[in-house]
Amino acid sequence: MTKKKKTSGVNREKKKARAAQKRKQKKRGERSQQSNILPAFSRPMFSENHSERPYLAEMDAPDGFIALSVYQSMIRYAELVWDKNHFDTREELQRRISIGMRLWNYSISAGEGIPEEHLYAEVAEILKKDYGMQEKEIMSFIDSAVGKQLYYFPQDIQPEIAGIMYMRKFGVTTILEFNHDLLDYDENPLEPTPDDIKVLENLLILDNNVRTHRNYSLWKDEFEKIRVDCALAYGEWLLRKELNEYAGPFVNAIPPFLDYVYSYPHQWETTLNDLIPEYMEEFFFDYLLMRVDVKPQIYVDYAPAIEFFYYYLEEIGYMEINDCFIDDLDDLEEKFLFLLRQRYE
Repeated sequence: MTKKKKTSGVNREKKKARAAQKRKQKKRGERSQQSNILPAFSRPMFSENHSERPYLAEMDAPDGFIALSVYQSMIRYAELVWDKNHFDTREELQRRISIGMRLWNYSISAGEGIPEEHLYAEVAEILKKDYGMQEKEIMSFIDSAVGKQLYYFPQDIQPEIAGIMYMRKFGVTTILEFNHDLLDYDENPLEPTPDDIKVLENLLILDNNVRTHRNYSLWKDEFEKIRVDCALAYGEWLLRKELNEYAGPFVNAIPPFLDYVYSYPHQWETTLNDLIPEYMEEFFFDYLLMRVDVKPQIYVDYAPAIEFFYYYLEEIGYMEINDCFIDDLDDLEEKFLFLLRQRYE
């Protein structure tokens, strides 16, 4: 099927300007990589609940270590203890984390020379009852778990900032740049579907809740449904744009983004329509890394997913995209890729 492309002179000029901007951004990225310094963040404003904490991206972890949220640290530790890189269900993950937390606390006490035997007994009972381990297996398993905790999360280098842990890096991860050249799609606007119209109506309701300072607890349940419906409608739009390969990963990026915009405590109220650059920066360099636990390469999908989400919002009549907004997002994508390579490679 032949792709339909906009061919107006104005559009061609925009494309030329965007291409020139991309070249400038690439040069900036190359300069940043050569200097091995993450570009400075603008961040003049912060939510009150973490105003004294730097972005996770700014945490200066010791050489060979990576800064993680405590929750992510528990997940990584559970994976190490059980020698698995994923768990089949969320329930199983939570169960392994629960056991891991007991092992974690026991490991710390053992490392200090005062092992808390009741924690050992609790874990031993679970391993025997639920996993059929015998006494020797249990001893070996717990000894291994203690060793891994002390090695990967040494107490003497942990930061004093609450909610953050330093973990020793292991393995090699190659972060690949997102290939925008593969996003070949029909740029002609699509006729909004009934689902699109409903998304538009619901987003306007959310925006009104924010602007009228309506207590979040009163519309939390409504928002939970809207965020899912919005992501699904966006996915259908991607399919109609013949971007089938990206529908799944792009859709998965939207609920966390909507969570950040509408349910995260900002110092100044915000909506999708007036998200300031500083908040977009905070989303990528702090919120996303702190609260969304995915394989490192998956993070690369978030910037293009959000960019196309805004194209979707424009097509359904929610807003008109400012070119500067997309340029800023492109710039953030460059910085974010550099950060991911610093963290994981």
